[in-house]
Amino acid sequence: MSRRLASLLFGAVAATALPADAPSVGGEWRIQYNVFAKEGEQTCTFTQAGSEINGTCGKNSDSAAGKVEGSRVTWRIKTLFDGAPTAMEFSGTLVSGEKIAGTVILVDAGVDGEFTATKKKQEHL
Repeated sequence: MSRRLASLLFGAVAATALPADAPSVGGEWRIQYNVFAKEGEQTCTFTQAGSEINGTCGKNSDSAAGKVEGSRVTWRIKTLFDGAPTAMEFSGTLVSGEKIAGTVILVDAGVDGEFTATKKKQEHL
């Protein structure tokens, strides 16, 4: 085997073995969802350390915790839905640096729906 072929193969193996940097989802996001025939909206503000995300969502500032794995973004919050306490799990794909789309599950009720999240643009002074 030639050195060039060996180095190309080694480079390909090394590239697939190393984890890619998680894309950044830190910042403020507008979340719109439709679950159980009810539409809702909330704002989440995330901070990110590596692949871990934390933050707050909604007017009650419910804490959020989740992960970014490649283009997959997941987080969970405990909140009120239709007046009852529940956990909501969001799982979506980062479509661009400014949009996430996917499914949301009301854990306690066992029903799911869809959501889209749009990142708030930073205002430049």
